[in-house]
Amino acid sequence: MKGFSWNTMIPVIILIVILLAAYNMLKVFVFDKIRAVKWAKWVVLVITILLGALNAYAMNKFGETSWQYYICMGLFVIALFTFFDLLGFGKKRTDSKYNKKDDVVIRPKAKPNRVKDKSKNNQ
Repeated sequence: MKGFSWNTMIPVIILIVILLAAYNMLKVFVFDKIRAVKWAKWVVLVITILLGALNAYAMNKFGETSWQYYICMGLFVIALFTFFDLLGFGKKRTDSKYNKKDDVVIRPKAKPNRVKDKSKNNQ
């Protein structure tokens, strides 16, 4: 087991930045159209499992520091993010009791003395 190495960390950090940028762009332009299909999340799950197997194969064939391995890992992570997004893990939760707004109608308080004051002023 190797210790900490900047030669390994710098490509991983660059990969993370590229993956997050690519996923957000794909989410805006492509993945919103996938949500309309009900069975799409299961297709994405199968693709994710296949890409996970491809990632394990690429690690054994090319090694952990080759660019082919990073491409396979990136495709796997994007597919995994897409599956979780289709399941709804990235949505804001609005069902909590603090965010729930009840339909409360605010009614003015009845003031019975007002009628008595009007009759005294008119005389």
